[in-house]
Amino acid sequence: MPALFTPDDVPPQDLQLADSMHRALASGTSHAIRKLIDNPLSLTEAYRIGAQVMRLRKADGDLVKGWKVGFTNRTIWDQYQVHAPIVGPMYARSIMRFTDPSSMRCSLEHIHEPRIEPEIVFEMRGSPNQEMDDSELLNCVSAIGQGFEIVTSPYAAWKFSAADTLVAGALHARMVLGPLMAVEQIPLSEWAQALKSFSVDLFCDTKIIDTGEAHDVLDGPLNVLRHLAGVLKDPEAGAAYARGIEPGDLITTGTVTKAFPIVAGQQWNTRIQGLPFEGVSLRLS
Repeated sequence: MPALFTPDDVPPQDLQLADSMHRALASGTSHAIRKLIDNPLSLTEAYRIGAQVMRLRKADGDLVKGWKVGFTNRTIWDQYQVHAPIVGPMYARSIMRFTDPSSMRCSLEHIHEPRIEPEIVFEMRGSPNQEMDDSELLNCVSAIGQGFEIVTSPYAAWKFSAADTLVAGALHARMVLGPLMAVEQIPLSEWAQALKSFSVDLFCDTKIIDTGEAHDVLDGPLNVLRHLAGVLKDPEAGAAYARGIEPGDLITTGTVTKAFPIVAGQQWNTRIQGLPFEGVSLRLS
C-alpha cells in the first residue's frame, strides 16, 4: 500500500478546506465552500483533501467500514457533468442495516439537499484486485444485497466538478441496507450472469419513478468492484487513503437508476428482476 499522506504533507489552505468540508458534512449545511475552491483542483489534490476529511471524521470517533463508488451509472454523467466514477469512504455511523426489507427507516436530519439512489451492495471477505475475473471477484465477496444510498451535496444546486465531489467524501451521507444473501446460496456462475442482466424499478409512494439496468452501471456491479480495486491501488487515491478493501467492508456500487431529490414522509421502494433477492422499502423522516 502506498505511504499515507499526513497533515504535514497537506498545504495549509487544503487543511482549511478539509476542516470546512468536514463541518459542512457533519452539520448538513451549505456555506462558502466554493469560495475556497475557485481555482480548480487536480484529482491528486482532491484525493489528498478528501483523505484529510476522512481523518477528521475518524478523529471524531467514527470508523471506516467500506467504500462507495459513485457516478458509475453512465446515463447520469451528462446531467451532473461528471464523466467518470468517484470513490469515497463509508463509516460506521453512516451505515444503517435492517434485517426486514419492508421496515427500513432513515432520518434526513443534517443532510443537505438529499437524493436517493438504489444500489447493489457487496459485503467482502477478501481483498480483490483489478486483474481478477468474475468468479475470482465473487470469491472475495461473502454476501450481496440491495440498499439505498442517501447522497448529499454541500454545493448549492448540485453544481460541482469531479474533484469537488472527492473533497466532499464522494457525496456520501447514509447507506440504508436491507438483508444480504450469502454468495454460497447459488453457484458463482449464476451470480455472475445475474449481476450483468438484472433490472431495478424505483417507486415513490407507489408511483414508479424510474427503471435502471445492470449494464448502466459500468456493465454490472462486478465491474464496479474491479474498478474500485484498481483505484485504491492507484498512486493518487491509494497514497491518500492508505486503505484498501478489507474483510468485512461494505462496497456500494452506484445508483442503478437516476438519483432523485427526497423529503421526509416519503416511502421509497424497489422491485428487482433478475437477482435472487427481493427489493427493499424505505420510509424517510
